[in-house]
Amino acid sequence: MVAAPPNPPASQVLLFDTNILIIINRPEVLAAYAEIDHYSEKVVKPAHPMGQNDMWIAATAHVLNCELVTTDKDFDHLHGQKLRRRWIDPISLGSG
Repeated sequence: MVAAPPNPPASQVLLFDTNILIIINRPEVLAAYAEIDHYSEKVVKPAHPMGQNDMWIAATAHVLNCELVTTDKDFDHLHGQKLRRRWIDPISLGSG
């Protein structure tokens, strides 16, 4: 279980109390992985290489049409092009 720190702003309460199993060994996720890799390396200027784990996360969000919630900037170049990304400033979450 992941929980927000005490008294966070209501807009940033993140509480996940359910585990969801997502099977990613689907052809469309693999295709999205390759598409995002190509986009990040060859289309975006300057290139924005991504780690493999981040590409799997992005490909899964793309295929499932899910909003990706993150506290880092690794997905910024994909926002609006390959997925929807909501960035949360980690400072606003406190030191937990």
